[in-house]
This record gives sequence, structure tokens and C-alpha cells, in this order.
Amino acid sequence: MRAHLEHHGCTVLTARTGADALLILREQACGAIIINHALPDQTGLELIRTVRSLYPGTTLRVVLLGAVPSPQLIGAIVSDCVVKPLHAERLLDALETGRADDTAERRHRHDV
Repeated sequence: MRAHLEHHGCTVLTARTGADALLILREQACGAIIINHALPDQTGLELIRTVRSLYPGTTLRVVLLGAVPSPQLIGAIVSDCVVKPLHAERLLDALETGRADDTAERRHRHDV
């Protein structure tokens, strides 16, 4: 996945925990973050809420992995949800658009 994202021009920084992710965000400006729903030290939603409170009003795109998309999540605190198993193109689309896209064509293209 990392190689695919880097091939498409993304810089990939990796954190194993929510605390590590917050350290990276303090030191490095990011346009988007990908957060696993299950982290060793907190949930992905807890981390997203912390990020949103530390950086209010930013256009930081947040993609949550492993969560089922819901109206309460999409647009409120996350830009998109990507369910597992991951498809590289679907994740790249989520990063590029920063929003959920429910069109049948896109779902079909990434679920094949």
C-alpha cells in the first residue's frame, strides 16, 4: 500500500499509535491522514476528535480505515471511510477527493 501511494506522489509517514501520530502532526504539515479504526492506545475516532480540536478550521482530509461509512461520520469529522480489505485505488481516491463517493461505477471499479 505504501509503495502504491508513494508511486502516486504521496509522502507516507507512519505512526503505530495515536500518540505517535500526534507527534508527527506537530512536526510535519500534512494534507491528509489515514487512521485505522483500531489503534493500540485509543480508537481512531478518539484520535480524529483530538486532531480536529488541536487543528480547528484546517482542511486536513481524514480517512478512517475499517469503519463502516455512516452519515454521522462522513463530513462531520472524517472525509471518508474505507472498509477492509483495502483496495489501493479506493484508498487513493479517498485521499484525492477527500469525500465519500457512493456512485455505483466507483464502487464496482474498486470492488472487482
